[in-house]
Amino acid sequence: MTLAPLPSAQAELARRWPAIAHAPLPLRVTDVIDLRRGFWRWQVGSRVSAARLPTVERGTRLHRALGGILGPSAALEVQIHRDGIVGQIDALTDVPIELKTTSQSVPAEELLDRRPDAVAQLVAYCALADRSRGWLGLVAGTDAGPLEVSVGEFRVEGPSDRRQVLVHEAGRLRRALTANSPASLPACRWFGRGCEFQQERLCDCTGGEVEERTPVIAGVPPARSVEAIATEWKRAWNGPRTTESTSISSFHELVYPRLAYMEATRGSTEGPPRAPMSGLRRRLSAVLAAGPVGEVTKLLPQAVQAPDLIDGWQGEPVLLRTTHSFTRPTPEEIGRSAPQHALELGFRCAAVGVPNGRLVLGWERAPGNEIPFQVLHYRFEPLGTFSRMWRERARALEETRRDGRFDRLAACPAWRARSCPYQPGCGCPGSRVSR
Repeated sequence: MTLAPLPSAQAELARRWPAIAHAPLPLRVTDVIDLRRGFWRWQVGSRVSAARLPTVERGTRLHRALGGILGPSAALEVQIHRDGIVGQIDALTDVPIELKTTSQSVPAEELLDRRPDAVAQLVAYCALADRSRGWLGLVAGTDAGPLEVSVGEFRVEGPSDRRQVLVHEAGRLRRALTANSPASLPACRWFGRGCEFQQERLCDCTGGEVEERTPVIAGVPPARSVEAIATEWKRAWNGPRTTESTSISSFHELVYPRLAYMEATRGSTEGPPRAPMSGLRRRLSAVLAAGPVGEVTKLLPQAVQAPDLIDGWQGEPVLLRTTHSFTRPTPEEIGRSAPQHALELGFRCAAVGVPNGRLVLGWERAPGNEIPFQVLHYRFEPLGTFSRMWRERARALEETRRDGRFDRLAACPAWRARSCPYQPGCGCPGSRVSR
């Protein structure tokens, strides 16, 4: 394995950085088209209830299978950042494609009236990507029976004008967040329809708030049914499927198998879910996505059965992390003190069969006048080393789940002992520090 700076990528991201560093934190498309839910996501973080988890997992499988249907020319889960708004397009060919799962079939011609939230999301992506048309696919049914598929093509006139509408709506949400009150925002369209914030009593919505039609879809005509595409997708999803069999559900299990086992069998002590990204990580994610459309995508696993699609930037696996170091770490210090980055990136490279990977490492305590990140290039040769390590760790974890002998699992590095709640019973190196 080799580790070195990547000057060309560093220079490109440094060029993009000032415009994002001094702007408000970027907002997600899903927050901007549903302002009140967006407000509560910012206040308390995203939530996925246990009841919704099977639906989310099913949607993930369908999204992943879409890559095989569309072929290698399609880019999956394309991240885009424009005008302080970030989005993730499910797939991008010559048109943006948004895919939704549902329990009830909806004809393409009725999507605008019956699924305005999904249409608004697609239109927003068209606006950000400057595309005048897009496809919305709706998949109805369950894993136990055949799927019904409808695909509607929406014409989006004036994508640049609609982008300004998004900017205006983002301003409304930012003002509400500054005021720490959602009183000025329209009613949540999911109130009484399974809203996770309502179910967990995390919001103060009453259902009596003023209703508004999402302005970004104003004037959008009903969809034209794309029958040929719907038939093709339906045939592919309802045909014989390759059954994926993997005991690994996350890269966390590969990098820290003993910790993952402890969390699964003794319970996690992490407390309630937190917002997924710090301010710096949000900005770094936006910097990556601020380049040409299609530069930040998900990569399909090829060599091993990965638990998820692989984050990619410019065609190579990428890992985005931050450190709280008081000084900018050198590549040598990173390789020595943070071997977990190389391990996880190596596994991701093994999944897609690419020996090159990139680490974008942010520096949380950087002085205000410095670029607070660096881009490092890893080359893993031979790549088969990580494939073998993947199989060995997966097999050991599966055996441990059967007999409980966790001593066969790779121990966590000593630095994890500083915050590990399972010390000293886990048997990893290092001593527990009093807290």
